[in-house]
Amino acid sequence: MSPSPLRAFNRGSIEELISEGVEMTYHPPLVKKNLWGLWRYDEYSITINPELIHYQGKAVEDMVIVHEWLHAYEDIILDCKKDFREKQIDWWAYFHLRRDQDIANYIRSFFSEQGF
Repeated sequence: MSPSPLRAFNRGSIEELISEGVEMTYHPPLVKKNLWGLWRYDEYSITINPELIHYQGKAVEDMVIVHEWLHAYEDIILDCKKDFREKQIDWWAYFHLRRDQDIANYIRSFFSEQGF
């Protein structure tokens, strides 16, 4: 079995996605919908529930941020014919947070004006 292409996600991937126009914002409507985060390919937009950090903690928000960025990576950089399952994305988000414990903060650093 060949290694997953999601393994190659890194800080350079984040910079490439940003150069492609991916944005990240807190999105209050996610609170009512009870969603933690959402990747919208048609808008190149990652939205995060602004209450998540308050009721689940920073570690969960970190996981959601990396999870949504992996979806963007899958769609834009990998341009995969098949979608990865949510459990696979979760596993790789956890993997990348263990490998680079500051990767979520690195992503946040590009979006401080949006409140991250």
